[in-house]
Amino acid sequence: MRGLFSCQGLSRAVRQFSALLTLCLLMTAPPTAAADSCQLFADPLATPPVITVDVNKVIGTYRRLPAENGWHIGSLTFAPGSSEQLVWTNTAGVSWTLTPDLVNQRLITGPDNPYRRWGGQDVENFKLAFRGEDLVGFRFNNELYERDGAIADSYDFENSQLTINRISMGGKKYCRMVAALGEIISVGRAPPQGNETSFDPSNNRITIPVLRAGGKLYYNVVATLGDVLSSSVLPNYNGSTYTGYASVSVQEAPLEFRYGISMYTSIQRVASYQIAGLQFGWGTWLIPDNRNTTFSLCPPGTVMQRIAPTRWWDVFQTIEGGPGQWVSTRIPSSQSKWRANSVPNCYNDEMSSPGYGFVGGVAGPNALGMAQLSNRLVIPPDGWTFNLGGQASGLFGYGYLALPMIPGNRLTGAQAVGNQNWMLLVNSSNFKGPVAFFTAKSYTSINALDARIAGRGFDAMPAVARSLAVEINTVPGFTSTDAAGVTYRRIAPMAFPVTDVANRRATLTQDFTAYSKQALWNTFSAAMTGVSLPTQLDGAGAHRVALNPTGLNASMRDVSEPVLANTFVTSAVASNAGGGTAFSLQWGDTRDAGTLPEYFRRDPGGWTPIPASQVPASTNLAQQHFPAMSASPWPTLDSSSTSVWTSSKWAAGPFTARLNDGSTVTYVWYRFVDQPAIARQGLSAATLQSLQALVERMHTQYGTNGPTMAPPTAGSLVDIDQGMFVMPPPGLEVGHVPIAIGQQ
Repeated sequence: MRGLFSCQGLSRAVRQFSALLTLCLLMTAPPTAAADSCQLFADPLATPPVITVDVNKVIGTYRRLPAENGWHIGSLTFAPGSSEQLVWTNTAGVSWTLTPDLVNQRLITGPDNPYRRWGGQDVENFKLAFRGEDLVGFRFNNELYERDGAIADSYDFENSQLTINRISMGGKKYCRMVAALGEIISVGRAPPQGNETSFDPSNNRITIPVLRAGGKLYYNVVATLGDVLSSSVLPNYNGSTYTGYASVSVQEAPLEFRYGISMYTSIQRVASYQIAGLQFGWGTWLIPDNRNTTFSLCPPGTVMQRIAPTRWWDVFQTIEGGPGQWVSTRIPSSQSKWRANSVPNCYNDEMSSPGYGFVGGVAGPNALGMAQLSNRLVIPPDGWTFNLGGQASGLFGYGYLALPMIPGNRLTGAQAVGNQNWMLLVNSSNFKGPVAFFTAKSYTSINALDARIAGRGFDAMPAVARSLAVEINTVPGFTSTDAAGVTYRRIAPMAFPVTDVANRRATLTQDFTAYSKQALWNTFSAAMTGVSLPTQLDGAGAHRVALNPTGLNASMRDVSEPVLANTFVTSAVASNAGGGTAFSLQWGDTRDAGTLPEYFRRDPGGWTPIPASQVPASTNLAQQHFPAMSASPWPTLDSSSTSVWTSSKWAAGPFTARLNDGSTVTYVWYRFVDQPAIARQGLSAATLQSLQALVERMHTQYGTNGPTMAPPTAGSLVDIDQGMFVMPPPGLEVGHVPIAIGQQ
């Protein structure tokens, strides 16, 4: 077959391009095999190839595609008067210096890089990216910047063949497609429009953003497509595929032990980079015990009534959270973060820190329910950070106990507020004791939607936790099909440090305990009337709860099909060396302990986990790169005169704290009763005075060593990141608390 090109009616630029291609009557060569893979860029998880790069070859223009603003396009040039120092200048007019470290295939950022404030993640350096031995770009801030022309489609004069890197046709994506080129329609100018060739089936036309031919680059070439000689499938990316729970049920505690829980949870190292859109974490749901309620506690006007009208008692109000990575995480870290969270109104709002919600950023009026209590720790919106040192994991103890911090009122109906305020206690190697509490009143805003709800929230009801679980959600994945039509999938890798090598287990939580009012309520209530503050929990008020494994239940949510993974990994309960009970993940004898299934084959009964060696190379799944999470700031709280966070109420600040995830937390100091979570309660002057005096006594007596749960039965406590520790300014040593108003 001939590759025919029309020279009629073309512009001068097109005629020049046509001549360069020697357009007329070129014979196409016999079909050749497509490339073995669709690996366009080196995977950052893989060992870098041993490639020597000349600094002169780094010079050029690079762009992140799609280029959405001037920061996404720029050029690397030599610094004035230097043959080694480089300068990056973007089209927004911002520039900074870089020092080549070509042995390690990176360009080290200078102190003038505005991204340098992130630190800790090496995101501010330019890490060179290769295809084979060819430099095709660099990764910066966990995003790929492609070098102009380095990954262009190409036309081979000798064989008269067009090689297309990426293209979508007939509902499928292909890479390394080899085809004959038809008629040249037009040739445009730089810059390239898009990062892959597009195909219009209505007229058989392709639009090529960048084409290399005869040593020159041509931009935005429109042509007709000839015969496709060979191609390789390009896996489809889906941001939400796998979902599931590995869980254990919690044996119900006696009725009197339903006023608090605690546990020790594993804080772990994560992969070398955090994958964008991935969410998995572990912990429990504490809920007010409304199993016998005969009407829905999620009335019209609530999120859960809209999306699940028959489900209400376990989503009406919750205290949840825990360690992990969340879709709302904004700042990558090399270690799992921990976040508190509470839902007061059927998921209309979520309370995660004094000023911020769990997902939506700044807390709305009904989510201002977490009151800062400690004057030594500031709570970052993005989650607590830790210092594991050289360990793969460590234990962090936390619990929530109902306490009469704020008296209940005597009103009836929808305005009634109970006296149960749920205090967060933690235990680590460098901080023990109370940190904050969820106010009783925050759980009563929903009463306005249905007066029958009054008295059924956390402010008044005993609470239960029915399970412990690893929640795996919104897991991105690539899907591909082999030559026989069998479908395979690769999901984002998830790993857990194995803590019991002999039994192939990774402990997630241990020492789960339920509490009665004897643990802390009684002594704390007495202290509010002048008796000394308690220094520890009363062990007689603690009840160790039995656990029972319920396995791993998972599915591919995008196609609503089950995952057959229980033989690979499942939930387990076992006693540790100290006699405590631990909830763990348990691997089978023939599986790699510590990693969840990553590759799957679609079988008639569901998706079967398989090793990478059983995945056909033609699927190109092994070469895919999961996009990395990019750092982004949390919004700064509004401090204007009309805001609840008005700076007129600040006692001092703003100040900044540097965390080991590379972020900076901005915080201010409030007199305890002036913080919005307390000020909005409408408390009497006498109650405010009494509450302020109580907190001042707590600050004086506790510091960083207050009452907390019993030590773990086995394992080592983790350090809280020193960056979260703050010191009150002079004159504000007691009775004042730090509250984060931003993080970036």
